[in-house]
Parts: sequence; C-alpha cells; structure tokens
Amino acid sequence: MIFDFEPGDKVINPANKDWGVGQIQSIIKEKITVNFQNVGKKSN
Repeated sequence: MIFDFEPGDKVINPANKDWGVGQIQSIIKEKITVNFQNVGKKSN
C-alpha cells in the first residue's frame, strides 16, 4: 500500500475526532505512527 502522507504532515482521524490534530511521526513500510494532541502516540 502506498500512502500519500509524509512525516510532519498534520492529520485528523475521522473515526476519533476527539483525539485532536495529529502529526505523523514516522512511516515505516505500512506502519504509521501519529502523535495526537489529546491522546499521544498511536500506531496502526
């Protein structure tokens, strides 16, 4: 899968908008780590 994002991009999780704005920390293969304002780091 190819993502149209880069580290540093700001994102919102549409399923969890209460997490706030997140900033992509890293993309390694298909694993993305995002640091959200209200809940901290999340990975898929």
